[in-house]
Amino acid sequence: MKRACLLSGLFTLSAVFLSACFNDPAGDAPAAATGGTVSFTKQIKPILSQKCTICHNTQVLPNRPNFETREGAMKSQVIVPGKPDESRILTVITEAHGADKAMPPVSHRLSKQEIATMRTWIEEGADWPSGWSGRVRPAFIPEE
Repeated sequence: MKRACLLSGLFTLSAVFLSACFNDPAGDAPAAATGGTVSFTKQIKPILSQKCTICHNTQVLPNRPNFETREGAMKSQVIVPGKPDESRILTVITEAHGADKAMPPVSHRLSKQEIATMRTWIEEGADWPSGWSGRVRPAFIPEE
Protein backbone atom coordinates (compact mmCIF):
# COMPACT_ATOMS: atom_id res chain seq x y z
CA MET A 1 0.00 0.00 0.00
CA LYS A 2 2.76 2.46 0.95
CA ARG A 3 4.64 1.67 -2.27
CA ALA A 4 1.50 2.37 -4.36
CA CYS A 5 0.97 5.71 -2.60
CA LEU A 6 4.62 6.63 -3.08
CA LEU A 7 4.50 5.77 -6.79
CA SER A 8 1.26 7.70 -7.21
CA GLY A 9 2.84 10.72 -5.52
CA LEU A 10 5.93 10.50 -7.74
CA PHE A 11 3.80 10.36 -10.89
CA THR A 12 1.83 13.40 -9.71
CA LEU A 13 5.01 15.36 -8.96
CA SER A 14 6.46 14.34 -12.33
CA ALA A 15 3.35 15.58 -14.12
CA VAL A 16 3.48 18.92 -12.28
CA PHE A 17 7.20 19.31 -13.01
CA LEU A 18 6.82 18.42 -16.69
CA SER A 19 3.88 20.78 -17.16
CA ALA A 20 5.99 23.59 -15.68
CA CYS A 21 8.94 22.77 -17.92
CA PHE A 22 7.09 22.35 -21.20
CA ASN A 23 4.56 24.71 -22.65
CA ASP A 24 0.94 23.68 -22.67
CA PRO A 25 -0.33 25.25 -25.90
CA ALA A 26 -3.84 25.68 -24.55
CA GLY A 27 -2.72 26.86 -21.12
CA ASP A 28 -0.96 30.05 -22.14
CA ALA A 29 -2.87 30.99 -25.28
CA PRO A 30 -3.40 34.72 -25.67
CA ALA A 31 -6.75 35.92 -24.41
CA ALA A 32 -7.65 37.14 -27.90
CA ALA A 33 -7.50 33.53 -29.09
CA THR A 34 -9.75 32.37 -26.26
CA GLY A 35 -12.23 35.26 -26.44
CA GLY A 36 -11.38 36.94 -23.12
CA THR A 37 -8.94 39.36 -21.59
CA VAL A 38 -5.54 38.36 -20.31
CA SER A 39 -5.51 37.61 -16.59
CA PHE A 40 -2.50 38.94 -14.72
CA THR A 41 -2.73 36.36 -11.94
CA LYS A 42 -3.42 33.37 -14.19
CA GLN A 43 -1.28 34.16 -17.24
CA ILE A 44 1.21 36.99 -16.70
CA LYS A 45 2.29 36.42 -13.10
CA PRO A 46 3.45 32.82 -13.79
CA ILE A 47 5.54 33.99 -16.76
CA LEU A 48 7.18 36.76 -14.73
CA SER A 49 7.71 34.42 -11.77
CA GLN A 50 9.28 31.62 -13.81
CA LYS A 51 11.26 33.58 -16.39
CA CYS A 52 11.93 37.12 -15.14
CA THR A 53 12.06 37.61 -11.37
CA ILE A 54 14.86 35.09 -10.92
CA CYS A 55 17.11 38.05 -11.83
CA HIS A 56 14.81 41.06 -11.98
CA ASN A 57 14.11 41.48 -8.29
CA THR A 58 15.22 44.06 -5.73
CA GLN A 59 17.88 41.83 -4.19
CA VAL A 60 19.66 40.55 -7.31
CA LEU A 61 19.47 43.72 -9.42
CA PRO A 62 18.83 46.63 -7.05
CA ASN A 63 18.05 49.97 -8.70
CA ARG A 64 17.20 48.20 -11.98
CA PRO A 65 13.81 47.30 -13.42
CA ASN A 66 12.23 44.51 -11.44
CA PHE A 67 9.07 42.51 -11.84
CA GLU A 68 8.14 41.99 -8.21
CA THR A 69 5.70 44.91 -8.29
CA ARG A 70 3.85 47.03 -10.81
CA GLU A 71 5.91 50.08 -9.83
CA GLY A 72 9.19 48.28 -10.52
CA ALA A 73 7.99 46.97 -13.88
CA MET A 74 6.66 50.32 -15.11
CA LYS A 75 9.95 52.17 -14.60
CA SER A 76 11.95 53.27 -17.63
CA GLN A 77 9.25 52.24 -20.10
CA VAL A 78 9.85 48.54 -19.48
CA ILE A 79 6.08 48.12 -19.67
CA VAL A 80 4.00 50.92 -21.16
CA PRO A 81 0.30 50.11 -20.66
CA GLY A 82 -1.58 50.17 -23.96
CA LYS A 83 1.62 50.58 -25.99
CA PRO A 84 3.34 47.25 -26.69
CA ASP A 85 5.65 48.74 -29.33
CA GLU A 86 7.02 51.20 -26.75
CA SER A 87 7.42 48.53 -24.05
CA ARG A 88 11.07 47.50 -23.74
CA ILE A 89 10.12 44.09 -22.33
CA LEU A 90 8.75 43.01 -25.71
CA THR A 91 11.93 44.12 -27.45
CA VAL A 92 14.21 42.06 -25.22
CA ILE A 93 12.05 38.91 -25.01
CA THR A 94 11.84 38.75 -28.81
CA GLU A 95 15.59 39.22 -29.42
CA ALA A 96 17.35 36.26 -31.02
CA HIS A 97 18.83 33.74 -28.60
CA GLY A 98 22.40 34.76 -27.81
CA ALA A 99 21.88 38.43 -28.68
CA ASP A 100 23.39 40.87 -26.19
CA LYS A 101 20.04 42.14 -24.95
CA ALA A 102 18.03 38.91 -25.24
CA MET A 103 16.02 38.06 -22.15
CA PRO A 104 16.16 35.86 -20.34
CA PRO A 105 19.87 35.46 -21.12
CA VAL A 106 19.92 32.04 -19.48
CA SER A 107 17.21 29.48 -18.87
CA HIS A 108 14.27 28.87 -21.17
CA ARG A 109 13.15 31.65 -23.49
CA LEU A 110 9.52 32.67 -23.64
CA SER A 111 7.44 30.70 -26.10
CA LYS A 112 5.71 32.45 -29.01
CA GLN A 113 2.44 32.01 -27.13
CA GLU A 114 3.84 33.56 -23.96
CA ILE A 115 5.15 36.52 -25.97
CA ALA A 116 1.77 36.91 -27.67
CA THR A 117 0.06 36.79 -24.27
CA MET A 118 2.40 39.50 -22.92
CA ARG A 119 1.76 41.65 -26.01
CA THR A 120 -2.02 41.27 -25.68
CA TRP A 121 -1.86 42.03 -21.95
CA ILE A 122 0.09 45.24 -22.61
CA GLU A 123 -2.31 46.21 -25.44
CA GLU A 124 -5.20 45.74 -23.01
CA GLY A 125 -3.63 48.20 -20.57
CA ALA A 126 -1.34 45.92 -18.52
CA ASP A 127 -3.78 45.53 -15.63
CA TRP A 128 -1.70 44.65 -12.57
CA PRO A 129 -3.54 44.27 -9.24
CA SER A 130 -2.27 45.83 -6.05
CA GLY A 131 -1.60 43.95 -2.84
CA TRP A 132 -0.45 40.35 -2.54
CA SER A 133 -2.18 39.21 -5.73
CA GLY A 134 0.01 41.66 -7.64
CA ARG A 135 3.23 40.67 -5.89
CA VAL A 136 5.48 38.46 -8.06
CA ARG A 137 8.01 36.18 -6.40
CA PRO A 138 10.67 34.15 -8.20
CA ALA A 139 9.37 30.63 -8.84
CA PHE A 140 11.98 29.13 -6.51
CA ILE A 141 10.81 31.26 -3.54
CA PRO A 142 7.52 30.10 -2.01
CA GLU A 143 4.66 32.56 -1.51
CA GLU A 144 4.41 33.90 2.03
